[in-house]
Amino acid sequence: MEELQNVSTFLMADGVDWMTGQILTIDGGNALATGGNFYAYRSYDDADWTRIRETIRAQDNKDKQSSRAA
Repeated sequence: MEELQNVSTFLMADGVDWMTGQILTIDGGNALATGGNFYAYRSYDDADWTRIRETIRAQDNKDKQSSRAA
């Protein structure tokens, strides 16, 4: 609840009227505990990373070929 009180106080403070289009994440520290968007990668093994690199390289090569043809 303290997180909500702090955010509410901040949003009602003078000088914050310039703030637009912001996302305020109130997750109880979940982003810090799980590493945010990268948490799922902790279970990847070497084969997964090799497959990912190969996929990226293949797409890069396709992109290079299409840009040369243009």
